[in-house]
Amino acid sequence: MSAPRAPKRISLQGMHRITPTARRPVLVVAETYVTATAFEPHLHGDQVQLICALKGTIQITSEDSIWIVPPGKAVLIPLGLVHAVRAPNNASVRLLGIFPAALRIKSPACRLLNLSPLILALIEAIKEFPPTKPLDGPQSRLIDTLLDQLRATPDEAFHLPRPRDQRARAVADRLANDPGDRTTLEGWGRKVGASRRTLQRLFEDETGMTFGVFRRQVQLSAAVGMLSAGASVTKVAHDLGYESTSAFVQMFRQAMHITPGRYMASLSRGTRA
Repeated sequence: MSAPRAPKRISLQGMHRITPTARRPVLVVAETYVTATAFEPHLHGDQVQLICALKGTIQITSEDSIWIVPPGKAVLIPLGLVHAVRAPNNASVRLLGIFPAALRIKSPACRLLNLSPLILALIEAIKEFPPTKPLDGPQSRLIDTLLDQLRATPDEAFHLPRPRDQRARAVADRLANDPGDRTTLEGWGRKVGASRRTLQRLFEDETGMTFGVFRRQVQLSAAVGMLSAGASVTKVAHDLGYESTSAFVQMFRQAMHITPGRYMASLSRGTRA
């Protein structure tokens, strides 16, 4: 049996392998993926990366976790963490390469962050800085402000533990890739070679959630992304496999303590739900 391949080391996309340094601690790249795009497991050996979702819900997967990143959120990926990335068609993102010592965050895990209007404005301004020229005073202060804001921003939800057992992991990964899949636990068991009881136990033991709660969290994360992109409540309910719009609204309100309509209104006002 051949040894597994080591994960690739990838520098910031589109920057011609330019990497952040102590004198230039933040680099920003704008990316749009016309077709659905997947990056196989890899790591960044010279930078912390911040992936900001502006359009489309991005999925980040590590060995033990799944992060679902809807528009208006970002995931901070620490130095050396092996992860895979999936982006839907027409997704728009900002990729930030950050010099590790400049951020001064020791956590080995990803962090999901809210993109405040200030953070977004700072990112857009820094994106226009020439990547190979020395920074002037105002540019340096903008970068310092962005780093301060990132350090002070609390973590958000939409993080899912990833089961260790390969059968339960296969179910979790497929649900994350297709939140509208309504296959029952018995049906999943037939697909992955496990009984319903075994799968239920594995989800409870390895994620701390029942299968039903896990699937609801996946669907909720997907719903936030679709609503943020402007999809109607009816379309979201249909795409996620709900029998009626009212059933989806009830699920959303129980989980988010706000209706989908009010959530969408809060987005248009630029406020947080």
